[in-house]
Amino acid sequence: MNKFRFSSTRKKRKYRVRNAKALIAAGVTLVAVIAAVIVLNIQIGRSYESQVLHRGVVIEGVELGGKTPQEALALVQEQEKARLAEINLTLTFEEESWNFDAESLGVTSDAQALIDQAFNQAKEMSWFDHLKMVLGFGQGFSSPVTFSYDEEKVDAIITQVAEKVNVPMQNAKMEFDPNKSGSEMFHVVAEVQGRQIDTEALDTNILSALMSDPQAQLEIPTKTIEPTLLASDLQKTTKLRGRFVTNLGNSSAARTHNVKESLKQFNGMVVNPGQEVSFNDTTGPRTAENGYQDAPLIASDKSLQDGPGGGVCQSSTTIYNAILKAGLNSTVRAHHSFPSSYVDKGFDATVNYGYQDYKFINDTDLPFYIKTYVSGKDVVVEIYGEPLEEGVSISLESELVNTTPKEEPEIVQDTEGKYVTYTDEKKEVVLSRDGYVVKAWRIWKKDGEEIKRELLHTDNYEAIRGKTYVGVKERGADTPATASPSKDGNNDNGDTNPNENGGNGEGSQE
Repeated sequence: MNKFRFSSTRKKRKYRVRNAKALIAAGVTLVAVIAAVIVLNIQIGRSYESQVLHRGVVIEGVELGGKTPQEALALVQEQEKARLAEINLTLTFEEESWNFDAESLGVTSDAQALIDQAFNQAKEMSWFDHLKMVLGFGQGFSSPVTFSYDEEKVDAIITQVAEKVNVPMQNAKMEFDPNKSGSEMFHVVAEVQGRQIDTEALDTNILSALMSDPQAQLEIPTKTIEPTLLASDLQKTTKLRGRFVTNLGNSSAARTHNVKESLKQFNGMVVNPGQEVSFNDTTGPRTAENGYQDAPLIASDKSLQDGPGGGVCQSSTTIYNAILKAGLNSTVRAHHSFPSSYVDKGFDATVNYGYQDYKFINDTDLPFYIKTYVSGKDVVVEIYGEPLEEGVSISLESELVNTTPKEEPEIVQDTEGKYVTYTDEKKEVVLSRDGYVVKAWRIWKKDGEEIKRELLHTDNYEAIRGKTYVGVKERGADTPATASPSKDGNNDNGDTNPNENGGNGEGSQE
């Protein structure tokens, strides 16, 4: 019995010893774990607080754990040097080639951005992720650097290369010599296909080569620019399109000179699609300095007076009618105070520099060409360009709507002796003229059949009451009578004197 008790007591003592050892071991382990946690916390905190990168950050093959961003950047840049030194791109085109190294391309890497990304990514990690990184179990940050270039430097390179590569596109053009006749007036210069560096494709190729093949030879990509106007287009579309002739009648030498002077400014003119032409801008001021002479002008009181540029309205009128006959259009046009003798009513186009202009426009898809000349008494304007449709012709028609009979002239006592002196003398300074309302039509025909009747405008030429000046002084016995001064109406080709219109454009007839 006692023996049994002794044995039991000994077993209990052994159990207590083993239990104590286990407790001690557990305590040591716990202390070790706590110590490890403290150490890891210290390491994690040190990484965060001391601004160093975690273990596992690898950029361009360089382990950067424990390095500050500045230290990391220096290490990566040192590693980059070898790659940058290898860069020697060759751009080629046909027989030409150009070499560029990293410096000339302004090559830089994104190393700083990657380091910032790795550091900022660590800031956003949980404590557990930090622990895994410290223990080497977490997913690290690894990336090669990416190269880019300086856009301004590459643009300068492209500009340099473009001088050898680019070819400007040139549309076909017509050389026009109005002083020749027939087909010899026109010579077609062929179009030139354009070539231009495809900068977008070249940019892509350079970036790709910097990363994968820094010593690549790159064929410069180009794109073709097709002409929009071909020589074949011009050759088949340049014909006489419209022609108009007016007659100088009994115009003086000075008036004839003015018509020729103004008309020659349009001779040889090429009017491109969309272009608007101003008569006044083309001829400039009608002054003696510009070669114009004094000839009859219609003043604001409707009298005829000599002034520089008299007669140029016949030029603008002839051009206007040629434009109409060519099926083209005018944008600014006005009629005279009274009808002109050299054209049907409703088809005159008056001008007065600074007040009234005449303008026409090319609203077709191709250029047209103007030839002007004076042959004997004929004033001729011809329009060449894309011909009208086969079988189509254009005529002009003046329709008289209404006539207002003229009044007897006003009798004015010439007390100042401006025109006449004696009572048996008189001078008709302003002619009395009938008034007219006129419709101007442009008629289109095909194969002789009318297909279109176009009302251009309705003009109202107001009736003009003339003025006749009579003298007021009785003639003495010792003063013989003389022939009465002739009336101022030797022709109706006069145009408006800009100095007599009071600045309001009234009359506007040079």
